[in-house]
Amino acid sequence: MEGRSDRSETEGSRPLTGEFGTSLDSDEAAFAQTLVETLAAGVVSVDESGTIVYANRAGASLAGYSPEELVGEPVRTIVPERPVDWYSRSFERCVERDRPLEATTFERYVRHKDGHDVPVTVSFCEQTQDGQQLFTVVLRERTDRSESASSAENRDHQFRALFEAVEEYAVYRLDPDGHIQTWNRGATTMTGYEEDEIRDGHLSVFYPSTAVEAGIPDETLATARREGSIEVEGWRVRKDGTRFWANVTMTAIRDDDGELTGYAKIVQDRTAERRDESRRQLLADVSRGLAKSETIDGGLRTALTTLCTLTPVDYGEAWIPADSETSLERAAVVDPDGHVDTTERSWSPDDRTRLDALAERVARRGESAWSFDLRGPSTAAADAWQTGDEWSALGVPVEADGSVVAVLVVARSGEHDRGDREDDLRETIEVAVSSLGPMIARKRAEADLERERAFLDQLLKTSPVGIVVAEPDGTITRVNDHVERLFGLTASETIGRRYDQLGRKIYDENGDRLTVEEFPITRVFERNEPVFDYEFGIARFDGEDRWLSASSAPVRTTDGDVEQVVAVVRDVTERKRHERELQRRLTQQQELTELGQVALETSDVDGLFEETVHALRDTLDVDGCTVFRHERDRDELSVRADAGKFSGDDPTAAVTATQDSQVGHTLHTGDPLVVDDVDAETRVRTVLPRDRDVVAGITVRIGSEERPWGVLVAAATDPETFSTHDRNFVQSVATLLTAAVEREQADQKVRAFREAVEQAGHSIYLTDVDGTIEYVNPAFERLTGYDASEVIGENPRLLQSGVHAESFYADLWETILDGEVWHGEVTNERKSGERFTVNQTIAPVTDDDGDVERFVAVNADITAQKERERTLERQRRSLERVRQVTESLRPLNRALARASTRDEIERTVCEQLTTSDAYQFAWYGSYNPAVHRVTPSVWCEDILPGVDSLDEVDVEWWETLARAIETGDVHAETSLDTEDGLPPWTTVSPETETEYETAAAVPIVFDDTVYGVAGVYSTRPNAFDEYERALLGELGERVGHALDAARNKQLLHTDTAVELEFRTRSPESVYTLVSEELGCRLTLESMVPTAKNRFVGYIAVDGAAPETVRDRLVESSTVHTTRVVHEQGTTGTLECIVDNSPVTTLVNHGATIRSAVVEDGVETIRAEVAPETDVHEITDAMQARYSDTSFVAKRTIDRPVRELAAEQQEFGETLTDRQREVLELAYHGGFFESPRESTGEELAESLGISSPTFYVHIRNASRKLLEQLLDDPDHSDR
Repeated sequence: MEGRSDRSETEGSRPLTGEFGTSLDSDEAAFAQTLVETLAAGVVSVDESGTIVYANRAGASLAGYSPEELVGEPVRTIVPERPVDWYSRSFERCVERDRPLEATTFERYVRHKDGHDVPVTVSFCEQTQDGQQLFTVVLRERTDRSESASSAENRDHQFRALFEAVEEYAVYRLDPDGHIQTWNRGATTMTGYEEDEIRDGHLSVFYPSTAVEAGIPDETLATARREGSIEVEGWRVRKDGTRFWANVTMTAIRDDDGELTGYAKIVQDRTAERRDESRRQLLADVSRGLAKSETIDGGLRTALTTLCTLTPVDYGEAWIPADSETSLERAAVVDPDGHVDTTERSWSPDDRTRLDALAERVARRGESAWSFDLRGPSTAAADAWQTGDEWSALGVPVEADGSVVAVLVVARSGEHDRGDREDDLRETIEVAVSSLGPMIARKRAEADLERERAFLDQLLKTSPVGIVVAEPDGTITRVNDHVERLFGLTASETIGRRYDQLGRKIYDENGDRLTVEEFPITRVFERNEPVFDYEFGIARFDGEDRWLSASSAPVRTTDGDVEQVVAVVRDVTERKRHERELQRRLTQQQELTELGQVALETSDVDGLFEETVHALRDTLDVDGCTVFRHERDRDELSVRADAGKFSGDDPTAAVTATQDSQVGHTLHTGDPLVVDDVDAETRVRTVLPRDRDVVAGITVRIGSEERPWGVLVAAATDPETFSTHDRNFVQSVATLLTAAVEREQADQKVRAFREAVEQAGHSIYLTDVDGTIEYVNPAFERLTGYDASEVIGENPRLLQSGVHAESFYADLWETILDGEVWHGEVTNERKSGERFTVNQTIAPVTDDDGDVERFVAVNADITAQKERERTLERQRRSLERVRQVTESLRPLNRALARASTRDEIERTVCEQLTTSDAYQFAWYGSYNPAVHRVTPSVWCEDILPGVDSLDEVDVEWWETLARAIETGDVHAETSLDTEDGLPPWTTVSPETETEYETAAAVPIVFDDTVYGVAGVYSTRPNAFDEYERALLGELGERVGHALDAARNKQLLHTDTAVELEFRTRSPESVYTLVSEELGCRLTLESMVPTAKNRFVGYIAVDGAAPETVRDRLVESSTVHTTRVVHEQGTTGTLECIVDNSPVTTLVNHGATIRSAVVEDGVETIRAEVAPETDVHEITDAMQARYSDTSFVAKRTIDRPVRELAAEQQEFGETLTDRQREVLELAYHGGFFESPRESTGEELAESLGISSPTFYVHIRNASRKLLEQLLDDPDHSDR
């Protein structure tokens, strides 16, 4: 094939000299310019900054640009985003190298102008121009799989470096006469000539001799000279004489004057492409021949003929698997003369054996194989074996779906050596037969399909079931002969109908007509999946009803769509009849079971009768069912239950039990009677005595032969065929009713006895001989808390409390099993776990033979009586303990009255408790609320000899101690463990052998403030009950009062006092919050204790409306009530009742408040205490309760003792504490003002006392003060 294209000009390309310098002479430069511009590969040069400095037309067009558009642009213009980093790294490596980069090839992408990526093969090479590095990139579309590499070593070889990078092309220059002037690496690779061998040689050296003789080389030069460029394809010859198919582009090179200076020639080896094209054509020819053949054998013969014609083979055989699939058989042969034959001929016995073995080996391994040194076949012209050239044979497998479906064996002689190698021939044959496998498989499938069709036709004719084929619209297109027996329609009557039109009615199990959507064929079309064994009934056009079962499956297209449905239909009418009969029996059995369960569970016989007649009517599918009761005194039948009302217009009316009716006959004879049609019956005239419409029925007697109770009737208004199973069913139901009636009669006998037992006031229960409870009366349920359903079936041992030993119960059982009555008191346990005591009598119940068959237990509840006895005993013991404790505490009370100091009081408490008869050891400790710890100060040294001090303890270490301090009440530990020490200490143990059983913590309290704790220990295991704890609690309060009195006494009788000053901003104090919020000043004028451990305070307000202050104070949980005593603008007085405050905390610790002022959110309090007072205790208490509290000052002040004593004697001792408190409250509350600012009722409410009591205190206090002032000591006598 000769194709030409003229390329005489290079518009749009920049001269190479502009980029590669002037080291090339003019011819070389022109050659380079022409050659690069005519290259099919793209060439792009980039400087060190990544700017494109040159692009040929091919390189620019790869990216959709012209050369002018690319030059000057950054290389990123044509480099996709994802490989930019790769290109950058490649340039950087080039720059960093000390020597030129050898040509390197990669596969990457170029970004096209319209946005898509073009796969290319990239080759890099490096040049230097005037000290500047340039990088030349050769680009080829990856479809050509181009590879190129080049390197440049110096400036003078830039042209060579550029084209040395291309190895897929032979690129060289010719002089005007066709002699070779330059040579690249690709040319050496392609032709085998080195540059020094070929330089100055003529281009005709590459042409076959026939082409040279025809003058083709000179003609090619002339055409290129005349037309500027020529492109041709043809065979060329390498140095070793082998041929290759070349694509040649030759371009004339002219100087600036237009004179021819030579030619640029580019040659590409396209041998592989030509071979592939030939193979594709061969594949098409072989496939076409097989496709046109009607049989596989014929197709294989055609394929062999094509191979012998178009390839260098002279003989062919085709083998296919035999029927056994374990061996091969020859299917076709093409002989050396081109004749198609299937006979065994031509080959010698030895060659024949080798050829057969070759075919078997290829079929077994699935791989092509050669066999050499064959003698060859004989020709048709001579029977003698051919001699001379040796033959070789190639076996090639033909595969489909991974299996060998045929083997082709081809052979060629040595005389046909056409220059092809064995591998090339093998590859050619393999390609040629590559499509035969699927085609052979398809041919076989078509043959199998044809056989299946024939088999299907035979199957349709002989099948014992109906077969129906339907289209998606429901139209039946094919049926077999059996369908006529199923539907009563011939094949011609069936085909063309819809499948829902094959009968008068097609219905389901319930007799409802099937909708089109419910048909199995419709469901297959909709769901695209089979439907199996769908049963339906059909009312045929000939009047016959049948039951059919259909299994339907889809027939799919190659795309998976359902194009048809095949239904297999069977007649299941007889099976359905048997199933209905079986179901009828099963229903009867289930109904009988359910009625039996009802009979066992209910005592309502009438209800059982009603349920029975309705169930019997529905189960037998009759018109009615009735239970008659025989009234023996009148020999009549009365209706007890009826379903269907066949008993007459008045169901309650009695009828005569005459024997001419079926009911009367059964009652008197006792024989079950079945009447299918009373008109044909000779034994009776009617079924029921009063209903002539009933013509069939079953009657069975209820009751025993000795005492017949009544009759059970199942009746129908139409003749009915009753089976034996029906009669047995009715008889079984009657037997069940008989048992229910007899049980009712027995129940009536015991009902009176049960009534008496259930109304009994004592608990009664019955057990069998094994002790299983059979009955309990309501009194038992009330006594034990168990319902009857919870204990029936259980053993009385579930009531055992664990109080009695096993021997107790063993004696009980021995007594009653001997038939004797047992009496005794038993302590049992209720369901709630509460114990109770009964006076129990257990008597055996014997049968007629005197054998014990059960026991009856009668229990009289004596729990209350026993509890009263125990209560009296506890009270006696408790009173004894109270007396003992009271006697023990009496000396302590006298000693407290004599003690005058805190130390005396603490030591007195400890000594008196330890030496009392009630307790064996005691200690006393002070409580510090700030650290929540107790510091022991006094203890009995005789019990703890050698112990100089007891450690301070955290109250949480002993739970009893913590609870006592927290609640202010006495708490005790009743199970004391002193093995690890005496609590709360683990390192302190008494040296005596006394076993301490119990201990108590007694808080020392005054005005809800815990001052200390007394620990008391006893050897009594039952010590510290509620009475004893109450006595100790009172003791703790007396000790607290004594401590407070001693502190006040010290304060009154001392020459000096200690003044304490505190300042607090605590948010826990509502007064600091209100003062800061409202910007007012609050001054405490008086603070008086009241009932319920509260205080009444009078507060002067300055700077805010008293009502506003009041409203704000009552929001606090520590302020209970607030009242405005008087108000004038932003000043006034408030009365507040409070639980606690910084002032009350100081008061509770024995301090006397001298002043308390709150201003700008700061509360300043000054108070006096006795010199002996523990100031640290007060300070800790304040700071523990109120955060942000400072102890500002502690001052010692002088007090005139005589003045204080006189004041106390003249006024203090005159008034009682309560009178003084009431008088102070009245004074500060404005009671004495005119008009009064507070009424007596208001002040009484603040103090928590009644109004009359308040006035009594005011009058008495006023009178005493007046007596003192008027010096009238005898007033009391008046």
